[in-house]
Amino acid sequence: MKVGERHYRSIWIEAGEVRIIDQRCLPHQFRVVPLDTLQDFETAIRDMWVRGAPLIGATAAFGIAAQMHVLTHCNAGWLATVDWGTATSPLYQAHDAGIPLHVWVDETRPRNQGALTAWELGAHGIPHTYVTDNAGGHLMQHGLVDMVVVGTDRTTAGGDVCNKIGTYLKALAAQDNGVPFYVALPSPTIDWTMTDGSSIPIEERAGSEVSQIQGTDADGALSRLRVTEAPVGNPAFDVTPARLVTSLITERGVVAPHALATLFPEQAA
Repeated sequence: MKVGERHYRSIWIEAGEVRIIDQRCLPHQFRVVPLDTLQDFETAIRDMWVRGAPLIGATAAFGIAAQMHVLTHCNAGWLATVDWGTATSPLYQAHDAGIPLHVWVDETRPRNQGALTAWELGAHGIPHTYVTDNAGGHLMQHGLVDMVVVGTDRTTAGGDVCNKIGTYLKALAAQDNGVPFYVALPSPTIDWTMTDGSSIPIEERAGSEVSQIQGTDADGALSRLRVTEAPVGNPAFDVTPARLVTSLITERGVVAPHALATLFPEQAA
């Protein structure tokens, strides 16, 4: 849109910094402000410097990309949804906006769902590295992760998050290393009848998912190999307490877990 003799977007990059139109001042004053730190992006979304679901999503995408190195767990991309995904949506939007970023992709055993995320990112042209599930803490210790972004299968009204097994360990490592831990979720995944995540039932899946692995042979044919004859335990999910979550990313904005109901007053009631 044009303001005076100049064309503006609602968010853009200029002189190496992200800038927005501070919509709190409109229509009385036209004010452009830079967003330099992750806290600036959080404040701009929380305090409504930017408004509207599309712009909120774009601002989150710019904020994530500004941090450059993102670690994600499991597959919360378009293969698991319909298009864009949840945890991966900001990554795609940032890349398409020309912002450089790199994604660490957990393999996510035992079903190796991280391979799906890696396939998605590769098809979209996003730089990424596929790593073992246990590498995340090491990467954080060495300053190679700027933030963690995961999805969720079920979220309590109090902000506890139930996601793929291994998510809790990533949150613990993130807290110990001062790395922000974000959870992206569509509001239908919020269970407003539940406040304590410890009561979420955890699915125990077939042991064969752990004792066998699937891959392709030299001819490209799918095959399965047995890696152990030992008894197997295979819980599919774990619960990350709200105290380990920096913020929840929703279609209505970014919010601290304990304040989730402020974004959805009609549901919380």
